Amino acid sequence: MSGASRVAVITGAAGGLGRIVTRHLAERGTRLALFGTHVDRLNELVRELNLPDDGVLTMAVDLGNADAVKAAAEAVIKKFGRVEILLHFVGGWAGGKLVTEVAASVVNDMLQQHLWTTFNVAQAFVPALVANG
Repeated sequence: MSGASRVAVITGAAGGLGRIVTRHLAERGTRLALFGTHVDRLNELVRELNLPDDGVLTMAVDLGNADAVKAAAEAVIKKFGRVEILLHFVGGWAGGKLVTEVAASVVNDMLQQHLWTTFNVAQAFVPALVANG
């Protein structure tokens, strides 16, 4: 399957790694669903890469909210009919301290950002990935 016939979902698309991968896939003609916390940054990336409207979907999605992620997955399927690639580039780090010095609220925030967003994204998109074989 060529890049032009594939559909990729990229979370954290406007971040450092997300921008690089988005550019790479766009150069190969992959249709892209770009998620982030700020739709204006995603739209700026779309303009920068000169992506066609019919080949891109941008959405601000709270990946910590399972219902929002499921709605985003439905929007991708509605626009493109399928998804073959899922890249989850949500990041952030609150390191630099001894574990005995880290507040529980910081650990909770990191679990929300990393564990729960990954769980929600997997639950919403894995059924479509499996359906595509």
